Amino acid sequence: MRKVKLCFTLLAMACNVVACIPPSDASTPVISDTHQLFATSALSSPTALSTKTVSNTNPRPTPTLISTVAIPTSSLIEGWLVYQNPTYRYEFSYPIGTTLKISSVDGFPGEVPAGLTFEEYLLQLQNQLGDLCVIATYREGFVLIQAPNAWDYVLCGGFGVGADVVVEKSEQVSINGKIYPARGWELYKQEGDNTILYSEFFFVDIEDGTHFAYGANLQSAPGKFDDYLAVKEILLRMLASYRTIE
Repeated sequence: MRKVKLCFTLLAMACNVVACIPPSDASTPVISDTHQLFATSALSSPTALSTKTVSNTNPRPTPTLISTVAIPTSSLIEGWLVYQNPTYRYEFSYPIGTTLKISSVDGFPGEVPAGLTFEEYLLQLQNQLGDLCVIATYREGFVLIQAPNAWDYVLCGGFGVGADVVVEKSEQVSINGKIYPARGWELYKQEGDNTILYSEFFFVDIEDGTHFAYGANLQSAPGKFDDYLAVKEILLRMLASYRTIE
């Protein structure tokens, strides 16, 4: 039985876009039995971050680069929690107030092996492949981590909404102690004579095939892009905390 997957498709034609963002039910924590959470040492608050918002009343749809920020080199950020994936041997930190949506196998290519029911084979694959997709949603932003070669087994993330203008952009991010180029898009809507920036998202793939996405979780909260910008640095810190483990 083959399950068809559609993931992260950008439709630039006719000024319409389909973007990868968490599904609308991401506010409900879904914690699997295969992952572990660890609290780090107590701290009244994480390192102070800038909460300055950026006005986007009438921005021009041109690519921009983020400013350089101080990114921690340790996966354990004091006062944050830690997710560990023993199957794919990685961990990352996330702040209190983050919702984790964790997915294992929900479909598979090919036929069910002889002697097994669909449910038995699905459970076998879930036990074998573990947590394939983790989406950490923090306020108006999200970070997505998908295991290598997981496309045939799980639909990681969801689909976005239409945009009048789509502008390609790029920026650099720190993952696993290295700097990677992140490719992304800004999404704009036309309101009268104004072109309004209302969302953005980025993709990164590292050497072992692990896939990352991050950006604005504004599917159900339009008009809050400034709020997303205020927490974007936290998303980058979450990415920077990603580390492979022995």
